[in-house]
Amino acid sequence: VLMDMDLFEARTEAPREAERRPYAVHMYGVDVMSTNDVYAYFDDFAPTFVEWINDSSCNITFSDEFAAKRAMCGRGHPLPPTEGTAAAGLDPTDIANLPYLWHQGKDYVKDGTPVSLIYRMATVKDVRDPNAPRKTRELWKTG
Repeated sequence: VLMDMDLFEARTEAPREAERRPYAVHMYGVDVMSTNDVYAYFDDFAPTFVEWINDSSCNITFSDEFAAKRAMCGRGHPLPPTEGTAAAGLDPTDIANLPYLWHQGKDYVKDGTPVSLIYRMATVKDVRDPNAPRKTRELWKTG
């Protein structure tokens, strides 16, 4: 599984009070994926745009909040929250907690190798850091 590889960027936790973007999903683990791969992963849910944050994460926008929620529920399942995170103590079986929990997505198969992905509802804080080093794999520029 490619998730065992050295990921280029660290995962970012969303503060519980951060404003959610209900029409967007924040996905982590996309280090070897291109924009077309991301679109293919959510193809059944009609993604509208991929916003690259860094080499390891991106936001996927959908036409509305219902399409985004269908994508979140249809591609994986909520993970129990980790102690010490903003989601600690939340019940992963309660649908009201959906915006705050990471989800384990179904693996994406890239060139015969499964890529493990996790995702959550995007927030307004999930943006590219304008001061981040320019070092990047720029995979989104390739098919």
